[in-house]
Amino acid sequence: RAMPTLILCCKGWHRTYFAILMALMLSNRGYNEVSPVPPFAAEYQCGHCPPQVTDCQTLEHDSSVIYLDWESNKYDFDRRVKAVAKGIGLPNPKLRYKSLSKSFKNSIPEIITEISKHKIKTIIVDSAAKSVGGAFNDAESVQVLFEEIRKLKVENSLIIDHIAKGGTDPIGSVLKINDAGNIWQVNKSQEQGANTMTVAFHHRKNNEGMLENPIGMSLSFEVNDFKNTNNVRFMETSVDEEPSSSKDMSIK
Repeated sequence: RAMPTLILCCKGWHRTYFAILMALMLSNRGYNEVSPVPPFAAEYQCGHCPPQVTDCQTLEHDSSVIYLDWESNKYDFDRRVKAVAKGIGLPNPKLRYKSLSKSFKNSIPEIITEISKHKIKTIIVDSAAKSVGGAFNDAESVQVLFEEIRKLKVENSLIIDHIAKGGTDPIGSVLKINDAGNIWQVNKSQEQGANTMTVAFHHRKNNEGMLENPIGMSLSFEVNDFKNTNNVRFMETSVDEEPSSSKDMSIK
């Protein structure tokens, strides 16, 4: 089984939007704990069934994803899922979701039940700091987190974590760097009051091969009358167009 992938982000909800985007791309059908939704519209294919199947309702595809959330609540998460789905033109978004409050280790029975029942292949953990019960500086707690994730034997695991203040490493124990198979650092640039944001992904570690080139994306947000984001649009952009990101690029 693949070692966990760690995404290091500075403070802000952009990390959640990107994690949701990846989850929807991997598994664009499933279940949203907040509001179960009807099957996709007839013109939309789930991406896993044969082309002739246009009304897929099954939850048991091999790439099923679950979002394990220690950071937010199901109501805010549901709103973000719908905003991301609207931005990418995905009708009737479905994403299996579990809000958790106990530590990852103490939540294992619940997690295993979800994985077994719904044939989950990919888990997203948001976030490492919260899922260890706040003991993010405790090396033993961090080691237990990675060990428990490996014991689940899922094909993919994505762990979102915070960057230590004033640095580039994850907050807390250095074991996070040692135990992750892949590490991506996410830098953002946004002017005060702007509804757009530029984000750069920098590949810091890969146990299985070469480091990927930096990836740049821009986000634009639309809000409703209640100042809640109801549409998030993603566009590819050049990393070297953003000064705060280009300084992290290699000479090449």
